[in-house]
Amino acid sequence: VKVDEVKVQKVENGRVFLDLVLNVNNPNDVDFTVDNMRYSLHVEDKEVASRSLTDDVKIKKNGSTLTAIPIELKLSDLLSSALTLVSGRKLPYHAEGEVKIGPFKIPFEEKGELTIKDF
Repeated sequence: VKVDEVKVQKVENGRVFLDLVLNVNNPNDVDFTVDNMRYSLHVEDKEVASRSLTDDVKIKKNGSTLTAIPIELKLSDLLSSALTLVSGRKLPYHAEGEVKIGPFKIPFEEKGELTIKDF
């Protein structure tokens, strides 16, 4: 499991809507279903979102499947981060969590940076 990207969907009514896009690879000859996903998102080393998703996600055999996890953040919680972006600096983020498939838990982690152009 790898983080493919963090995609900004929209900014509206004091909230930022993001998708944390995971790329789940399945090299096996059978499809499988993800039972549960847990994640947390940190911006400038501060946790701004965490969630568990229990919707089943089917992962195709012999390939990779992209699945988007929706994230909603309050702009007021990101005031210092917004100032970083407006000043033209890069905003570091860190996403981590795990995907549960049957008895197995597969961790994922991604670090990156956002710029004002991403919005």
